[in-house]
Amino acid sequence: MDSMKAASYPLKTTLSKSQSEPHPASKDKKMNKNFITPPNHVNFKAKKLFENAGEIIDGAIAYMTLNGGDPVKQHTHAHNRLFIVTKGEAKILPGDQKIIIHQDEAFLVKGSIPHSVWNNHDEETVIIGISVMESDR
Repeated sequence: MDSMKAASYPLKTTLSKSQSEPHPASKDKKMNKNFITPPNHVNFKAKKLFENAGEIIDGAIAYMTLNGGDPVKQHTHAHNRLFIVTKGEAKILPGDQKIIIHQDEAFLVKGSIPHSVWNNHDEETVIIGISVMESDR
C-alpha cells in the first residue's frame, strides 16, 4: 500500500490483501476483508489502516447516533484529519464529494479542504479522529 502522504486526495484505504477467513466476532463478513494473521500469532487478526501520515498531534473518539455529525457547516484547519471507523459507517464530506467509510476502514482528509463527518448508519457509529501534521517526506 502506498503511504498516505504519497497518495492523492481523496484517500480511502484499500489495505493489504488477505486470503484469511473473516474475524469470527463480526456479524458482517464484508466488513472484515483484508484481515491477516501475522506470523507467530495465534487467534489474532490484524489489518493495517494507514502508513506514515505525519506527526500525530492528538486523537479523539466520537460516538455518533442517528443523524449525528459535525460540524453543521464544513470547516478547515491547519492539520490533516485521519478518521478510523470502529463501528457502523461514516459519511465524510470533503468539499462537494461524499466518501463512505465502513467499519475497519480509514480515510485521511486534507485539513485545507472544507469537510465534515456524519453517521451514515441507522445505528450508532464510532469513529476515531487523529489530527496529524503532514510529514516532510
